[in-house]
Amino acid sequence: MRRHACACRIGLVDSNDLPEEIALKFYAQVSYGAEIERVTVNGAEYEVQKTEGSSEYTVQLPAVNTPGVQAFHITKVSLNSGQEVEVDYCIVQCQKL
Repeated sequence: MRRHACACRIGLVDSNDLPEEIALKFYAQVSYGAEIERVTVNGAEYEVQKTEGSSEYTVQLPAVNTPGVQAFHITKVSLNSGQEVEVDYCIVQCQKL
């Protein structure tokens, strides 16, 4: 079964204040009590942390040290039930020049 969710979130970051890692947060409701363990972002897989009592998840990614628009495209989520689900979710970060 193939499911899609498409959304876009935009944030603005000053390039002088870039950390070594960035925390991307997203919200997901998963059926049957399962939770997301890993996500594929721009072709690479990362573990996620779920906020207790919430549908908010956080993934830590290496910071991109290039000014301009940077898109982080989530294409797959892996659940703690062993299932993998294809998704289409984009988070856009804009860095000042």
